[in-house]
Amino acid sequence: MDLYLEFFKKTFQERYVYRFDFYISIVAGFISLSVQLSIWTALYHNHASINSITLPDMLKYIVVSTFVTVITASGVGRKIAERVSSGAIVSDLIKPVNFKYYLLAEDLGNNLFQLLFVFIPTFLIAVLVYGVSLTVEPFAFVCFLFSLTIGIFISFHINYILGLLAFWLHTSWYLSFVLAAFNELFSGSFVPLWFYPKWLYTISSWLPFKLVYFDPISIYIGKQTLDGTIKIIGLQFVWLLILLAIERIMWTRAQHKLIIHGG
Repeated sequence: MDLYLEFFKKTFQERYVYRFDFYISIVAGFISLSVQLSIWTALYHNHASINSITLPDMLKYIVVSTFVTVITASGVGRKIAERVSSGAIVSDLIKPVNFKYYLLAEDLGNNLFQLLFVFIPTFLIAVLVYGVSLTVEPFAFVCFLFSLTIGIFISFHINYILGLLAFWLHTSWYLSFVLAAFNELFSGSFVPLWFYPKWLYTISSWLPFKLVYFDPISIYIGKQTLDGTIKIIGLQFVWLLILLAIERIMWTRAQHKLIIHGG
């Protein structure tokens, strides 16, 4: 555990070295959040609510969605594809560390940096400019944190499984764009699923993406009953077990499919 904590700290410290990137990220984050808040404020003009969702609910959803995006982000698929393509994966496989946990520690370190030094400054500016309120019931907040934690691992394993495809495809960097498109469409990260047509909402319900974004956020803003919250968390555990099983099978077979082109 101490070893993976060191990987976590190392990634965090590396991000802090690039100061210019750090400042640009804050500006870009604020612009992105401001655009979304402004668009939804304009859409709600002369409307007290849309589909029973009020403007304060919507603004809260956007801010929390930005937080969830930061904390669940994962570049593990791209990293694995690059390592397989370059041949560096060989050294990863012989290191006395668990490859998956090493990548998870890197993701968490990067995401914590983004949260503390990019999201929080952006959020504070948004609160001052737009007056967004993030008040929440204590029980709903605890359930949200629990659901979000599971969502972090679901997001990581989806990206990890995508990265493992590089052992068969010899590169899978382009699949990251496909995954990003699916995530954007079916997770509710940009447009909440409340506003989707029924057929598209049904498709989203069969996929794990909304369990990372839409469902935890709907718990936070009080749009889920206790039974609904329990159902969401239970479904998250089911999907996590499925992804763990898929990942284990793929990892076992991937080690026998490795072909090195570089290194």
